[in-house]
Amino acid sequence: MRFIASILVTFLCSFLIGVTAVNSGQSPSVVTVEGPAIFSGTYDVFSRNRNGSKYTGTAVVAVSGNRVEMSWLISSGPTYTGKGTIKNGRMVVDFGGHHPAACEVARDGSLLGKWDTGRASETLIPQ
Repeated sequence: MRFIASILVTFLCSFLIGVTAVNSGQSPSVVTVEGPAIFSGTYDVFSRNRNGSKYTGTAVVAVSGNRVEMSWLISSGPTYTGKGTIKNGRMVVDFGGHHPAACEVARDGSLLGKWDTGRASETLIPQ
């Protein structure tokens, strides 16, 4: 019971400090949480189209600050290139389709992505 009371007191104090800062014209402290890093390199691509068909390939990722350039080489077909941004462990790349591809980085450095407004997916595994 003391543990729960301690948590509630801590929460209430944090809340009141933020309210006091806002009411006094000051800005409350904001903590920015960065996501895992996305690294430049070559990735193996394993994807599923929205119709369920699968394909594989290779992607080359070039990161510079919060900007990224990618090149996807599909094993059975074309190469796509795109540019995008990275923020908080999430990468959004426009490769010329109707909608951009969005990837989040997993703890192991793999990129887990969705494209075609979430109807298609891909996993990029660092080589």
